[in-house]
Amino acid sequence: MARFLARGEETGGVDEELEASRAELIAAHESEDPDVAADIEDEWRLRMRRALRADPAAAQELRLLLGELAPRTADVPTVTVNNNISGGTQSVVNQGQNFYGLPTVHG
Repeated sequence: MARFLARGEETGGVDEELEASRAELIAAHESEDPDVAADIEDEWRLRMRRALRADPAAAQELRLLLGELAPRTADVPTVTVNNNISGGTQSVVNQGQNFYGLPTVHG
């Protein structure tokens, strides 16, 4: 993440900022102070927006990075459905499936 945000410059300073923010977020969550956590999240969200505005091609790099960080979905069950229709009279078959718990990807 530091490499992405540094955009080709030395990552040390960004890495230190990320670690400091992480410690502040942990402290904010432990003290149940949602305002501090929201401020930190907003600050990094703004930095990411600025990085993407400065280099729109970086969006693909960010997608790849987030894909690496995303939890694996191997535990999501798969469902196989087979429909067989036989006989002389055909009717409409409607089938539905709820997909709760699947990750949402925004592009």
